Amino acid sequence: MLAFSNVKKFAVEHFNAWEHGEDFDWLKKEWHKFEPLISEQKDAEDFILTLAYIYSAFCHESYFLKSKEGIMTIQEYVREFEEEHPVFIERINRKFDFTLELLLRAYNRPSEILREFVSIAINFELPHPDGYDFVKNLFQEKYKERDINSIIS
Repeated sequence: MLAFSNVKKFAVEHFNAWEHGEDFDWLKKEWHKFEPLISEQKDAEDFILTLAYIYSAFCHESYFLKSKEGIMTIQEYVREFEEEHPVFIERINRKFDFTLELLLRAYNRPSEILREFVSIAINFELPHPDGYDFVKNLFQEKYKERDINSIIS
């Protein structure tokens, strides 16, 4: 278990995309769900970097530069991020699945993860459907919705 106080400085530097800090406040509030799953400082930092990357891409798809507007596709956004942050890309790629698994363990379903992401800045605007698709696609190989018939039987 790694307390939030051990990663607070790193989180402030790397998980603070919104100018008013709603994202950082969310991470601080939700850390107790991740704390029992992370024991090493480096793993926590990699998780924060990867979560920030995923969340930033979600925000790109949901709020700012929606690909249907033709401004920038998610692929272009990712390419731009990789060019601007080459030091982080290796760490993010190495811990991407780890981060998705932690999110699923903490929230159980992609729809709950989506709800958490949307709750961070709900006062901004409702997310574009591309954001929903982005989260759904992230977890398509890691999470299969149970068939109602298997639940009933």
